[in-house]
Amino acid sequence: MLIKKPRTIKNMLRFNGFLVERVEIESVDSLIPLLGDKLQATSEECFREVVFAALLSLRSFSRGTNRAKSLGGEFILRIAGSKQISESIKKKGLKVGFNYLVFFGDKKEFMNILQKADLKTVELKKCKDAEIKKKFEKSAILEAF
Repeated sequence: MLIKKPRTIKNMLRFNGFLVERVEIESVDSLIPLLGDKLQATSEECFREVVFAALLSLRSFSRGTNRAKSLGGEFILRIAGSKQISESIKKKGLKVGFNYLVFFGDKKEFMNILQKADLKTVELKKCKDAEIKKKFEKSAILEAF
């Protein structure tokens, strides 16, 4: 799978197959019904880990090694480094405060969701290289099982 360099649209990162945006969530109740196959949210702070987990999710589906039935489900497993969706949601799922949204689809559809949910976008948070190594290992560990 060829991954092109991401293009930034304001704060949004767009890759082949998915988009990432950091938002501030005041109430999880309004966003939970929108989550699922194409849209997932994580309370993870580092955008590089979010991107890595999304790439692993796409790769697992292309190889047929996915554990979840949907890309959104596979993403939450990867970001948490867990085999169980319920455990993954508790660890890294949507929470009040800053979250990343990952959308497996096109920009127009994602923008409609952002507008519908009336979400405020915020600046992406960078993380230190020393921190990210452990996080990458955790996301990739599901490959070994």
